[in-house]
Amino acid sequence: MKRSIFLCALFFLLISVAQAQKHSVDFYKETYRRGFVTLHSDTIPYQKTFFNEFPSNFKELKKLYGWTEQTTYGRTLTYVPPYYFTRFFEIRCVSHKALTKKIIDVSVNGVWVADAIALFQRAATNYAIAYNKEFIKELQTRSKADAISVWAFYCDYESPYYRKEAYDKLVKATAPNNKKMVELITAGYKKAATRWKKH
Repeated sequence: MKRSIFLCALFFLLISVAQAQKHSVDFYKETYRRGFVTLHSDTIPYQKTFFNEFPSNFKELKKLYGWTEQTTYGRTLTYVPPYYFTRFFEIRCVSHKALTKKIIDVSVNGVWVADAIALFQRAATNYAIAYNKEFIKELQTRSKADAISVWAFYCDYESPYYRKEAYDKLVKATAPNNKKMVELITAGYKKAATRWKKH
């Protein structure tokens, strides 16, 4: 009995250590440095680790790159996104399908936040336009609500001009590949417009 309790406690301890390491900002920074800055023979495994450690959803992205609304204080990586995001969107050591999936995962339920999140939003929108067929194919595996939330994030601008510009570019890229998806883009565009009316 004591042995099984000990093994159980050890298991939970290892899980908590693994979780702490996964979400350690220092570990994340170090994988970036070793994967992209100090180029050695072991850079590819670090690039893969960097990709795996990159946030998997919008909540995690905001936790690393967003702002603390109450104090308007930048979070841990708010000021370094241009470097990290450039490497993330151009990563070659993982499949394009895996990259597309992760971009969509992070974009679901996303909303515009100044600086870093806005940079991710623009880069993701450009990716959805540049690799539209692949992006649409992956997005079709998601629920209608998730797809609309992705398009709403990509059209989420306070300025109606920028919102409409993003919408027009997305429709232009998507219409030749999937006309039904244009309806979801339009729904996302309207959702983004409604959000800003409430602000």
